[in-house]
Amino acid sequence: MRKSLCLALIVLLAGCQSNPQSQARLKAKQSYKFPTAVEMKNQCESQTPEGKADRDTLVWVCQFASAIQHRLFDIDLYRGKTCILQVTQPLGQQPTDVMVLDGNQKLCTAAVEAIKGAIEAETFPMRPKSMNEVIPVRFAPQ
Repeated sequence: MRKSLCLALIVLLAGCQSNPQSQARLKAKQSYKFPTAVEMKNQCESQTPEGKADRDTLVWVCQFASAIQHRLFDIDLYRGKTCILQVTQPLGQQPTDVMVLDGNQKLCTAAVEAIKGAIEAETFPMRPKSMNEVIPVRFAPQ
């Protein structure tokens, strides 16, 4: 009887322990080194051909996607899903507003949180003069 009671108590206590995957994600998040804004811009510029009329816009979109994807630690959960956001960003400033227009609600929530993190870390890209202040963006993790 006593052994059964001890075994039941151990099983109950083991069930109360936090999820090992959650602990691993938290540890990875804490030890992850985010790329700087300059590193992301350099990478995006190297991937975007010179001489394109809309090169500034393409580089901004690349930096935007990179800033979000580097902050989505469960990115595999969102592959194949989309989120349409509206970013309000005055020239020379960080975004002042981010609205969800449509898409997968979990991805959109995670994307908005990632944008807030990028803004706090000052890794969110500055919008080029060629873009409007209100920017609709379709985000689909790769």
